[in-house]
Amino acid sequence: MGDVRAAAANLPAELGVTLDPFPDSVPSGSFGAVLFGTHNASGRRVAVKLQRCVARGPYEAEVIRHLMTSAGDVPPPMIPAIIGEATAGNWHYLVMDGDTKENGWKEWMDAILDAGSNVGGPNVFREDYVAERFTQVLLGLLFMHAAGVAHLDVKLENIMLVAPNHPSFSWGACVIDFGLSKFVDPNRPANRAAGSEAYVAPELHRGEYDPLLADVFALGVTLFSAIAGFFPFESTNLRDRRRTQFVRAVQALQADPQASLTRTIFSWYGRTVPHEATAGPLIA
Repeated sequence: MGDVRAAAANLPAELGVTLDPFPDSVPSGSFGAVLFGTHNASGRRVAVKLQRCVARGPYEAEVIRHLMTSAGDVPPPMIPAIIGEATAGNWHYLVMDGDTKENGWKEWMDAILDAGSNVGGPNVFREDYVAERFTQVLLGLLFMHAAGVAHLDVKLENIMLVAPNHPSFSWGACVIDFGLSKFVDPNRPANRAAGSEAYVAPELHRGEYDPLLADVFALGVTLFSAIAGFFPFESTNLRDRRRTQFVRAVQALQADPQASLTRTIFSWYGRTVPHEATAGPLIA
């Protein structure tokens, strides 16, 4: 974390941002981290993404700008707005609207693991609560795909919940982190490995794949995990026995419409499906 602390201390002045005191725990990935602060001129809360230049910091900004342009005069509420960016030394700094996402950066996963979070509270496992927010996430993903962009890292950590009763932002959830996103060429399949292990579609382990369908698979894993409280797979590669069981369950579903992938996955862990009958098909 020392290199991130040093990068934060060297935040370019032209960004006009005052960072919050450096936290004990920083949301981070393999190429950077996210800090929060205040935009001096507007007083807006912002998220500052610090990315090493060996990563794709400028590329992520390009993706977001493309999405904003595709939206025309109305910024899409499921995409964070860029307020500023700069490069200094080995770091790229991307400043985005953070007011709507600060309360959701870490608490979404906390709420999944412990339904005591101030974001979801006891509602986190309620089907109507999850369904409403994932409808919004699905609309965000549809917008991205229509604009020719695949996210390629859809997961719980990259879905941010809006603070309850936010005064100027009614959207309940938004998608973040476009560091692995890809502009889609409909005439060429993707072949670059991307995504997080528990969410990766099986075809990514074979080489070429459709990046848009990979997003759909990852969103399905995300939805299942949000409503069930656990992940269906540790991995979808050939070494995970559950991948074979999953393929067999899919084949059974094709032969018998009454079969249920949901019940099959729950059975691996010795659990019964606790949700309403209508939820089974939705998370299957």
